[in-house]
Amino acid sequence: MTPDETHDLVFERLEQLPSLAPDRDRAERLRIRCRARLDRSRQYRRHTSAVTGFGRRAVAVVAFVTFCILYVAGLVTQLRGFL
Repeated sequence: MTPDETHDLVFERLEQLPSLAPDRDRAERLRIRCRARLDRSRQYRRHTSAVTGFGRRAVAVVAFVTFCILYVAGLVTQLRGFL
């Protein structure tokens, strides 16, 4: 058997295989699952960004208040030296 005959035999066998059609019900179930997962992912990202945004603002406020307290404490210390 030559290589060409082998390829022809393989192609003949491949042509005998039944062609597959997509399963519409299965595809729809998969789409529903994918959309649900995407929606959950979006909700999770919104929630984490809201929490992260709140955390950043809280850290900024705490840092500002700490700076103000230290500044006032430094002024009081300097004023004691003058009095």
